Amino acid sequence: MAETLILRAEDGLPPDVRTLLHGSPPEGVWYLPSHPRYSNPFRFAAAVSLVVLIAVTVLFLITVFTATRFRSEGFTITLGLVLFSAGIHWLCRRGKAKAVRLEADLKEGRVRHGLWITPEHVLVHDLDEGIRCMRRSDISKTHIYHSGRPPMDLLVLTLTNRQTIRILVNGLDGWAGQAEQLRSEVEERLFAKQGEN
Repeated sequence: MAETLILRAEDGLPPDVRTLLHGSPPEGVWYLPSHPRYSNPFRFAAAVSLVVLIAVTVLFLITVFTATRFRSEGFTITLGLVLFSAGIHWLCRRGKAKAVRLEADLKEGRVRHGLWITPEHVLVHDLDEGIRCMRRSDISKTHIYHSGRPPMDLLVLTLTNRQTIRILVNGLDGWAGQAEQLRSEVEERLFAKQGEN
């Protein structure tokens, strides 16, 4: 198996690259911002799971008050349903809270998305694939991939070990429909000599 040249965890990024995710880029760093639209399906899931939990709890209470023994099958089954529903609701609420924090971070600019080209690294951060960081020297070529369904343009960076990084062109602010121009700009910066960047 080929060595991976892509760093995907924020903790594993070099310190100077990690700071790019949370603040304005310093001089010498080319940054194309992205402002993704984030949907929070956990809002709906938390509401539905709460309704189910309440309904199952009511059913459990009815079973408890009508059962003559607490070892009956009805008691055991409804207790299991209550515990299962409570677990699902807890997971949905936890997911909702995490998503709300992410929405706030995006809105306030505490977490940034986009494409950065530094003198030594390329960093890509989006909602689809998360964080991807690689050394500029490991990038061998670029090309545009035109996807048919749904129609979209992807800027593809191919690394020396044949791994690829895909960047949604329309996801970058102001670059919708300009895939070839983006590729030219990126190549100009990627393959420029270190002193020229």
